[in-house]
Formats: sequence, C-alpha cells, structure tokens
Amino acid sequence: MTSASSQLNAVSHNHFAALATEDRDFCAGGNDTTTTDTINDQEVLRSTGHTAVAVRGNDLHPSDIAGWKISGKQVSQRLNKPQPNEVTQSSKPTPQFSEAQAIRMVARITKASRMPLNLPREEQKIVIRPSGGLFLAKLEADIVMSAVITAANVPKTAAKADTICTNPTQNIIVISTPDEERARYYASVRSLYIGGCSYETHAYCTAPHGTVKGVIRGIAVENTAKDLHENIVNQANPQALEAHRIENTTSIVILFAGTKVPNYIKYGSIIVKCGLYRQHHNVCKTCGEIGHRTDVCPTPETKICFACGEPNPTADHAARCKPRCKLCNGAHATGTEGCTTSTRCPS
Repeated sequence: MTSASSQLNAVSHNHFAALATEDRDFCAGGNDTTTTDTINDQEVLRSTGHTAVAVRGNDLHPSDIAGWKISGKQVSQRLNKPQPNEVTQSSKPTPQFSEAQAIRMVARITKASRMPLNLPREEQKIVIRPSGGLFLAKLEADIVMSAVITAANVPKTAAKADTICTNPTQNIIVISTPDEERARYYASVRSLYIGGCSYETHAYCTAPHGTVKGVIRGIAVENTAKDLHENIVNQANPQALEAHRIENTTSIVILFAGTKVPNYIKYGSIIVKCGLYRQHHNVCKTCGEIGHRTDVCPTPETKICFACGEPNPTADHAARCKPRCKLCNGAHATGTEGCTTSTRCPS
C-alpha cells in the first residue's frame, strides 16, 4: 500500500507534441535502451522507467473504426479549465533505434504520411478512406473535391470555407472544417462517385489538436462502451476525453486533453497502468507497399508474397521464400513480430 501511495505521489510530467489524426503518431529518437516483450499476445516496448504499448492485431474492418467525437473547441475548454490536483504520473515516448538505413526509411514514410502543416489546428479534421481500388494519386484534385462535396451534400458556397486535400502515401482524403455541422456531413460519407464508378468509403473524425492517446490493458470484453465511458471519463481522470476498445481485445485507447499521458489512471475504483499508444506503420498485405493499409490499397489486383515481396508467387514458393522486412531489413515479413521499427509514436 505504501509503495502504491509513493508511486501516485511522485508526479512528474514530460512534454511532447501530439498531432491530430490517427495516422499522425510518428517515430522519435532518443537515448533510452528499448526492449520488446510479449504479454498476452501484445507487444510491450520497455525503456528506462517508461512503458509504451503497441497492440498487434488484424486489419480493422471499416465498420470497426470509430472516430473521435470530441471537438477542438471542447479540448481547448478542458485545457483552460482549472483542474484539481491529479494523482497520476506522466510518461514519455519510448525512443527507438535501428540501423541508419532503416531510420531513413522510417523518416521518409513518416514525413510523407503527415498532414499539411497549414491546416488550422482548431478546426475539425475528417478522414475519408476509399476502397475498391480508387487511386487518389492519379486523380486531379478538383475531381476529388467535387466528389466529396457532392457526397457530403454540402453547398459549394459553404464548402469554400473548408479545406480538402489528399494524402497519396496513405491513399486517404483529409477534410478540415471550422463548422461542426459540416464535419458531421463529411463524416457521414459512405461512397464517392468518380469517373462513372461508385467507390465505397469509410469516414470518421480524427482526434483534435491538443490531444494525445494512451492505452490501458486488461479490461474485460464484457465491459460495454457505456461502462468504459463511466469508469474512465470522470472527475478521477480530469484530462480523459473519450475511450474506445481496440477490436475485441482487453486493450482500451484513451484520448487525453493536452500533451501528457499519465502513467496511471483510475478505472472505476481501481488504479490501472497507462502507457503511450503507439501505432504500427501502415503496411499493405496486398501490394506490399509501406504507407497505406490493405483496406485502401489502390492496386487490389496486385499479387505478391507479403513475406519476401516476390510478385506472382507460384504454388511452391513457400519452400524457397526468404522473408525480408522493408522497415529494418530483418529476416521477417515487414512490420511483423520482432521488427524493431514497426511502431511509431508522437514526435
């Protein structure tokens, strides 16, 4: 009991910047020693005094991806509001090291995946993920803009106050709008009609600027979304804004206001360890490219061996397959278990 009390009273916060989208957690360098453990099928990255958790799983079905409902304005209000004394500690990103070539590869992918820096920070961001082979890099920007505005049923005059751009690396569309009602319209888009074809899409609101994500583990799957909200988003955790379960696992992602992830939070009446949420780099298992996910692959007809990258593998290919990771050059499939550079954290 004395040990737990000492942990809670020793509060030390470390700052880091957090960007506003689920696709904006990036690698950061440092001098800490990092090791990797596997606990309950989950990868735990350990460094000196801090823990970051990367939850490994299958690609999410578009219907399983839940956007964040909190707005930038609400975050600002929460941050400016006087808070009671907290009993939690803060954590910082776990640095990652690799060979120089792998570092350059990761840096290039990270830079290409970032949103334009000139998007207003306080505006709501919406991501539209197209499927069915829609290749955004080959489309003119005005065609994409018209398709999005039409699908969202937003008047063209009102849409002039919004910003629509594509991210060719991730093959996604990003919309920035100052109006919450239009944000809901954009987030309701389920298909885009381009070039005489209809492409199914999934749209969602991203985490706003001025927030950061943490993760807790060991929360029974029987707990509903309502249970998660009641046990996490309350006065005991003043900076907690929302909580979402990762698929059908016992891991919960929590959105916090500010740029600090507490080392511990209260879940109901118990104290639970919380770590920085680190996402895996997007790796497409269809075409083998790094930067976008399988559900938005622009070339779904491509056939390659995901482990070694050989195109059009034959039936006997498995016998001679030599896996090679494009991220760290290790002898394993890209970004799979054992990869030292598969995860990314806020920079």
